[in-house]
Amino acid sequence: MLNIDVGGGFSGISYNRMGVQGQNLMTTHLGEPGNADLAHAGVASFATGGSDRSVMISFLRSGADLFPEFRVVNVDGGMSWSSSTLVKGGETYVDRLPGLERWGDYTGIARRHNSTDPRTWSAGSVGANIAGQLDHTYKTWIGEVTNGQNVGTKEIGQSIDFSVTPNPVVDNMVVSFTMTEAIPITIVLHDASGQLVRTLYEDKPSVGLHTVSFPAGDLATGVYVVSVSSVGRVIGSKNVVVVK
Repeated sequence: MLNIDVGGGFSGISYNRMGVQGQNLMTTHLGEPGNADLAHAGVASFATGGSDRSVMISFLRSGADLFPEFRVVNVDGGMSWSSSTLVKGGETYVDRLPGLERWGDYTGIARRHNSTDPRTWSAGSVGANIAGQLDHTYKTWIGEVTNGQNVGTKEIGQSIDFSVTPNPVVDNMVVSFTMTEAIPITIVLHDASGQLVRTLYEDKPSVGLHTVSFPAGDLATGVYVVSVSSVGRVIGSKNVVVVK
């Protein structure tokens, strides 16, 4: 699996399959020259039996008139592509880095091995705004892909119950949060312009209630945003006012 120029400088996906015994190589390409770039592909088995060689491929797509989005496509045993299916469309353009912008990154896909029918979990980045924090940035979207050629998707809803006290803050702030499952989380503080001030917490806490305290005496007076994220996706945010 790699990126290739499919024409006119547009990026496409090259899927290659080699037989173990005869070492014969089969190659097929997916691209939209003149319309969109396809990149950052991931692949997982979508077989229904020992002789089935079909796979599911996740990838990112973007163009001059297309916000960065996340899609999946099936390649069957005969190396034929299905129509691609949108997992999550982009909400806005991406503008987070100086110079030449990387419009997408960090996809992932894995087979769900405890399912009786072929299923994969897929994750990919889309262009998005994070209300009150960052504009024209990335969000990571996670989907469950099912049904082979008739690809379906399902959003994985996730949020976290947390509070910041006191509010307004003078010297110290206390963040209390309840974990319903043991997942890695990161708690960060942004200022009103969306600039990262500091990372407050980064760990994989156990299920249950947790309370952590952070000094705020060195912060300038103003409005800040405390946000909690997991695997690149914001799952909760709150405004907090710092006063002197």
